[in-house]
Amino acid sequence: IVVVTCSPRRAARLVLAALVTCFMLCSCVLADGGSTLVSREEAIAEYKKETQTLELPPGHGWPEVPSELREVLPESVMYEEGIGQQGAQFAWYCAWARHGLEARNQAELNRLDDFKQMRVWSHIDSVGHKLFERIQEGISSGDLAPLREYVSNNC
Repeated sequence: IVVVTCSPRRAARLVLAALVTCFMLCSCVLADGGSTLVSREEAIAEYKKETQTLELPPGHGWPEVPSELREVLPESVMYEEGIGQQGAQFAWYCAWARHGLEARNQAELNRLDDFKQMRVWSHIDSVGHKLFERIQEGISSGDLAPLREYVSNNC
């Protein structure tokens, strides 16, 4: 067993890179392999549909498209069904994280724990789970450095 240690900032970058890579690799999955693939337009429609179910904090708006779909790729690139929904859930997390940090409001920061109940949570690996759990532990103990770092690197 090899144990690698890295800074929380690097861990956040690795988690984000792994998620983006995962989403991009799904374009290589054969349709009969069990995954449902969708076009960029369908993924954006998923995103917009999900934004209708999630409440953002006052003064925060939704990005036009999720960060995962900002880069326009060739039409032949397909995405795993759900990427739009997950993009909206990450945007929700970032909006509430920014708002809670700006307002210095513990109750608003505690709202970030709802992220674990969203569909995206089941698509995050154990390293990502540990990252978000460490952020929540920091919020509970008053140490907002891990959250600030996540927002700085990913939002």
